[in-house]
Amino acid sequence: MLHFFLWLLRLIYFRKVTAVGFGPLAEEGPLLVVANHVNGLLDPLLLYVHLPRRPRFLAKAPLFRNPFVAPFLKAARALPVARAKDGPGGSEQNQATFDACVHALLDGEAVALFPEGISHGEPKIQPLKTGAARIAGLSRAKGASTKVVPVGLVYSAASVFRSEAILVAGPPVPYGDLEWLAGDNPEAVRALTGRMAEALSRVTVNADRWRDLEIVEALRGIAIERMAPEERTNISEPDTRLEMERFYAAKLSRPLEMARIVKSARRYIAMLGALGIKEGDAQGGEAGLKSFDNALRGFAALAAGMAPALYGWLFHVIPYTLTGLTAKWLSKSVDVLSTYKIYAGLLFYPLCYALELGLAFQALGPWPALAIGLTAVPAGFWAVRYSEKREAYVRAAWAVLLLKTRRNAAHRLAAARSETSNLLEPFLAISQARRAIFSATAAYCFRAWRSRGPPRPFILSSSSRAGFQILSTKWPA
Repeated sequence: MLHFFLWLLRLIYFRKVTAVGFGPLAEEGPLLVVANHVNGLLDPLLLYVHLPRRPRFLAKAPLFRNPFVAPFLKAARALPVARAKDGPGGSEQNQATFDACVHALLDGEAVALFPEGISHGEPKIQPLKTGAARIAGLSRAKGASTKVVPVGLVYSAASVFRSEAILVAGPPVPYGDLEWLAGDNPEAVRALTGRMAEALSRVTVNADRWRDLEIVEALRGIAIERMAPEERTNISEPDTRLEMERFYAAKLSRPLEMARIVKSARRYIAMLGALGIKEGDAQGGEAGLKSFDNALRGFAALAAGMAPALYGWLFHVIPYTLTGLTAKWLSKSVDVLSTYKIYAGLLFYPLCYALELGLAFQALGPWPALAIGLTAVPAGFWAVRYSEKREAYVRAAWAVLLLKTRRNAAHRLAAARSETSNLLEPFLAISQARRAIFSATAAYCFRAWRSRGPPRPFILSSSSRAGFQILSTKWPA
């Protein structure tokens, strides 16, 4: 029942969630899942829904006193972790929690925790606490062959309703070579903590600044345009983590050239922002609206779906607005904004449903009220999908109209893009060998796709969702 309820929340809140590499996690035996923590209670929600086994989570002790959260934690058999600021007696409580985790692992169960110890909104992994390594070491010392698996959670927009997320499971972290003694050898604990941090960095996007992610996305779109048509057909979803590594490596090895590229890319991004469009909007708009027939069909589809979407919007506008305003008022940081949206939505939506259906019953009678009750929720889903389609169409049309009517701005934008593209050219020397390796990798991924589901790495923006990747780009070493 809990799994179904959380799955329903996931279905409502996220437009799309992709899990990569989760097949091996279904194997029996003790399993310790370590994940990054960037989105409050939505991180454990996604793990609970998508992990093939039901894990026992570790959660900070104050959450067990939260009347909204405590029932879910107890239903999931979560274990409390006390922090120094939570009051005295924390060390004894934590020892009991560690013992419970070890016993669960000895029984072959799965345990999941967030070793950063905090939820945060930073673009890179924060320093890990040693608790996860201690649990693994204690279980190993008592004879459990615990598998430690890193899982990276990446969001297209962590605090935005109907955004996208991806969960990437990496290979198990090796630690059998460490000397654990009784399970609490400090050197082994530090070594395993370091290995966990390295493993998590491989399945997450680690940027020094959020601005660098925006620059890499712009460079990705420009680089794709310079590829030959036959090369573009081999492009899969972007591995943003790999691209960030290449970006920083290039900045170290070719600082002067990269400084010019970054400066030009920032100027191009600033011009896009001033025009109110994003990277890829103009090109996508031209492709989708290049003929009057295409534009007319898009407009006709929007017009046909407007009436049911308006009905769904009118029924849900009050709880939607109250949920957003309450979440912004309560949340103190962006990493918990989605959590408060879930809290507020669980309160306001049922309340408003009951009120609106009661009013419909009083005003229209039982049968119309029943019809409204049966159609309101599907109409709400349709309103969400309609708004997403409308937004994409309007953005594309706006970009095309803007660049067709404001010729000077269009020429300046094209010049800035061309300048960045020319500066990027020396970094796009693609060899036949790398293309052959890419083709073999793509074939392997396609076979894995058919057997375990699509291995789709990190999704960050509209240009990313178009399927862009520079795996075949030769960044200087």
